[in-house]
Amino acid sequence: MPTKYDPEYYSANKERHEDSMKRYYQVKRDERIAKQKAYSELHKEEIYERKK
Repeated sequence: MPTKYDPEYYSANKERHEDSMKRYYQVKRDERIAKQKAYSELHKEEIYERKK
């Protein structure tokens, strides 16, 4: 890690961090959606009855 402020190092590190956060949130979103779909498939009739 450089001891002085280096704008190129900072911007490259920032881009890497943003990319990793995008991947993290995409994975979490996909997991959440899969969990919701699984729940709705298991409890399809129950949910339908509640919506009446």
